[in-house]
Amino acid sequence: MIERLAAHFSRYSLANLAVTVASIVSFPILTRVFSVAEYGLMSLIGVLITVAVAFGKLGIQHAAMRFYSEVRAGQSPFTMAQYEATVVFGLIGTGAVAGLLWLVIGEAWVATHAEDAGLKVVVIFTAGLVFGQAVNSAFVNQLRARELSGPLSIYTAARRYVELALILVTLFWISRSLSGFYGALLSAELISTLALAAWFLRRHPIHLANIAPAMLLPMMAFGLPLIVTELSSVMLSLSDRFVIQALLGAEAVGVYAAPYNLCEYISSILVVAFTGAVHPMVLRLWADKGRADTETFLRDVLHLYLMFSLPMAAGTAAVGEPMIAVFASAKFLPGAEVIPWVIGGLVLQGLFPVAAAGLYIRKQSGRILAAILTAAVANLVLNFALIPRFGIVGAGVATAASYGLMLVVAWLAGSGTVRITIDWARIARFAFAALVMATAILQIHWPSEAMTLAVRVVAGGLIYPLVLLAIDPPSRRMLGGLATRAGLAGGGAR
Repeated sequence: MIERLAAHFSRYSLANLAVTVASIVSFPILTRVFSVAEYGLMSLIGVLITVAVAFGKLGIQHAAMRFYSEVRAGQSPFTMAQYEATVVFGLIGTGAVAGLLWLVIGEAWVATHAEDAGLKVVVIFTAGLVFGQAVNSAFVNQLRARELSGPLSIYTAARRYVELALILVTLFWISRSLSGFYGALLSAELISTLALAAWFLRRHPIHLANIAPAMLLPMMAFGLPLIVTELSSVMLSLSDRFVIQALLGAEAVGVYAAPYNLCEYISSILVVAFTGAVHPMVLRLWADKGRADTETFLRDVLHLYLMFSLPMAAGTAAVGEPMIAVFASAKFLPGAEVIPWVIGGLVLQGLFPVAAAGLYIRKQSGRILAAILTAAVANLVLNFALIPRFGIVGAGVATAASYGLMLVVAWLAGSGTVRITIDWARIARFAFAALVMATAILQIHWPSEAMTLAVRVVAGGLIYPLVLLAIDPPSRRMLGGLATRAGLAGGGAR
């Protein structure tokens, strides 16, 4: 199973790397085209769109993942045709309702900001985004459930580059405005969703007559609590923007959002790939093999994740200032101090599929909600407590602490289903190697910020594996095994 995970993980990682490259291309353009306050407003709008899309999905996207394994294994009274039609048409309907509600609420909001005529166009475009993202999830989550990491990875990367191309064309040749930016996003969403739908439907034709209300009801029963879960997750990861807006103003939101977004771009290479690969594999393994194999798998992937995520976090923290200066410009440089806290929180977030595995297996969506909601409330409280005293750094600390709390609550709640053995000594070796790497590259300084960034990244990529191989025997054995399979040790091609 680890080999299978590695295959899925590598595909998702390559796709997320391609997405990250596109994001890094667009990021310095957006931070220079728009003012700090406008960038902060874009961040707030992004949060609101995420909330609206969560309502538009009604949790059906989570049910699509969970119910697929049962239908495939013959443990459900419903057919695959009924499953596919119910998921697709269900999300088209709920997405349309959410888009219309967004439009109505947005029009009321625009009425209070009559001085900005462009906001009305922004509301219209973002209503389309809400609908498009809900429909898109109907197909994406079916690919994830089927573990079709190859096609999904290709689609993810292609979708991001279509979006990038339309953003660049719009901002440089059509309109350097928020309405132009969201118009480009909407166009990309429609093009990519229609392309994915056409590809999927050629292979899996669906018919309206196959919708199964008796299947939709348990899907919604499973998914509805997860709407609150998803909203709690949004509050956990993004409510800090609104607290900063209320306490420090729009400029501070922009200064905070820029490094936060950079951390998300970097972490997505690993975290999103890990989540996308592990979740469906755990459900399939539990259904096919049972508890013992699932626990072994979770133990192995936990160690594998920490082997890569700890140096990623330490390295990102160590290159924070030159990274902000190069990619966001000097006007966002005060935000560099939040990077260690934010990237640490995002690494903890990536462990949630492991911590909550037992809850997903048992369909205990209420307990999943409890873990995320507890952390979200703690995050909100911590933001109000820490931001007045420590500024945006307080928001970063709140992020890391809240994700840590979420993992602990989920782990304790799900431990009755699966128990994971942790090799703490090995994790300590990962952390030590990451710390040595970060300490070493912080000593590197060049006259150019771009050169400092480049040299620190290269040096970190060399130092960490060398230190780890020196102190961690399992890593040496793993490298030896990889070399043997590649024919580079003992028995290669002659």
